[in-house]
Amino acid sequence: MSGIPIEVVSPPLLCGEGPHWQVDEQVLYSVDLTGQCVRRYDPATKTETFIKLGDRQVTFVLPIKGQRNKFMISIGLTLYILTWDGKSSTPSSLEEITSVEKDKKKNRFNDAKADPSGRLWAGTMGYEISQGVFKGKQGSLYSMDKSRNIIKHVSDINISNGLAWSLDRKIFYFIDTDEFKVEAFDFDDDAGKISNRRMAFDFKENNIEGFPDGMTIDAEGKLWVACYGGQQIIRVDPDTHKVLQTVKIPAPHVTSAAFGGTNFEDLYVTTASERLDPQQKIDFPNAGCTFKITGLGVKGLPPDEIILETLVFLRPEDLTLDCNKAKYLGYPKTSWTSMPRIVEQTRMNRISESWQGQLATRRMYQGAVRDTCRRGLASLGNKCPQEVKARAFLGQLAEGNMGINIEPVGATTTIGEGPHWDNQAKVLYYVDIPNSTVNKYDPATKKLNTVKIGNEPAFAWTEIGKPFSPPPTNSPDRDSILDLPVLGSLAQHDTSALANYVKAGGGPVSLVVPIKGKKEQFVISVGRNIAILTWDGKSTAPTKVETLCSVDSDEDKIRNRFNDGKVDPTGRLWAGTMGPESKPAEVELGKGSLFSFSKDLMTPTTHLTNISIANGLAWTQDRKTMYYIDSLDLSVDALDYDATTGKICENNLFR
Repeated sequence: MSGIPIEVVSPPLLCGEGPHWQVDEQVLYSVDLTGQCVRRYDPATKTETFIKLGDRQVTFVLPIKGQRNKFMISIGLTLYILTWDGKSSTPSSLEEITSVEKDKKKNRFNDAKADPSGRLWAGTMGYEISQGVFKGKQGSLYSMDKSRNIIKHVSDINISNGLAWSLDRKIFYFIDTDEFKVEAFDFDDDAGKISNRRMAFDFKENNIEGFPDGMTIDAEGKLWVACYGGQQIIRVDPDTHKVLQTVKIPAPHVTSAAFGGTNFEDLYVTTASERLDPQQKIDFPNAGCTFKITGLGVKGLPPDEIILETLVFLRPEDLTLDCNKAKYLGYPKTSWTSMPRIVEQTRMNRISESWQGQLATRRMYQGAVRDTCRRGLASLGNKCPQEVKARAFLGQLAEGNMGINIEPVGATTTIGEGPHWDNQAKVLYYVDIPNSTVNKYDPATKKLNTVKIGNEPAFAWTEIGKPFSPPPTNSPDRDSILDLPVLGSLAQHDTSALANYVKAGGGPVSLVVPIKGKKEQFVISVGRNIAILTWDGKSTAPTKVETLCSVDSDEDKIRNRFNDGKVDPTGRLWAGTMGPESKPAEVELGKGSLFSFSKDLMTPTTHLTNISIANGLAWTQDRKTMYYIDSLDLSVDALDYDATTGKICENNLFR
């Protein structure tokens, strides 16, 4: 098509990419991929500003809806929130969100867009083996929702590229460049899921020159596809699979396109100047520029923007702990690690004290014993951040064992762990980690039942997006201020079709949590896996073990295992991992992480890394603070906790 006005609006770049029209500002954002820059073009003033970021490719920039000057970007394999006023040469902030594909460190993100509901969709690609040749089948396509949960949708992608959604939000269009096709998927906007992959337009069948790269959609539902190496952008009908219009661009490598302008009648097209031969450099002096095309006779649509929940953490005040009446505390002459059990029992006998006061007491006892290893002075001074007045609680304690009874229950374990009191059944569950057993102790009958995990058929869910029955709810069951386990509202798959399951791996069992409303069903860990255990509490073999997800899949962490875990007040599972023991009692340091899990247990979110031995977890009654232990740090940490979003913020107020 000739006679269409094409205007140069930027200087030449090695690889311009990712154009996005920002409606409120009436400006165009894009990236200089190989120059590691985010760029902003203002057509009203015909000026362009840019900001350089990082030392790896910046492949997309997408505004965050309702948050002025904030953008979602990628650098390499990491997602960031960029705060930039569009004028300064340095960002106001660059907040790391998450990374993917830690086992494929040479990969990188490529194209990305927001879907109609504000989710981020972004794909990755393999590294460049030689000029213009990339390692194939290394990439994947991901989405991230407003709560920052990542889902992988497609694997074995060569070069993840253009994305678009149909006008009725029912079809998702996607390009894997090396497949020479535009593909279509059914799109479930409510669930954010795709299915039924099929061809929408085939480059080879239509004799199209070049590789399919980025794309956009117009107000008539037709796709505009950039042709890298083809010196053109084409308009195609995804229903008839035919070309409707071709616009020649004065650059061989056309990378992407986006509609902009007051009425979305302008088409902005990005290009690249990389990989040009000497003659092409002469013939195409504007290769690498961004172009504005007008007079197409078709309009675009307002682009979707990223929607992210804003994390708000309430920071507790510094409060005073009065220790003036503290006394020396006597205890059995055992190692200091035995002390917390005594303190726990003491705290449970003083339920009239405030929750924070009890935690403060426990912390002081443990600290004192650790310091002396004989007799602890339970006064730490007059000030103790984030703790409250305990009045004369410490002073009321007597010398010796204070009338505490310590009674052995159950059988001897190698490493007994994860005690969980089922407040409905009035029984105690716990695990023996090395022996991979789940144990049930009934104090009324003093009877112990044990089931070994590892010899039974184990199955793992292999499909994403299957329905759950019943749907999850938020109804915690906390009936006192004590550190009672919350019987969370974890849901379970409908497992009627075993064809959807495959054999799963094993490993030590380190946690057990009953599932509220699901009799004889428990969440357990098996090595690096989270699984559902079905057990009647009596038999020596489980009915079923169904693995739902795994963590720590990086090559240097595949020998990790889960350690401790609990359910928070809203029913989320939290569990942490630890590195392997190179030899008995010598753990490989910094290999573990702390995770929370979606209500279906299939999507882990990483909160803390570089953990040596992930251990104890607890939440305050007001749901604003989470307490956490990395054993080898010899401390209890407090983190601001948002019960609504399930996010934590390191504040280190309780060390």
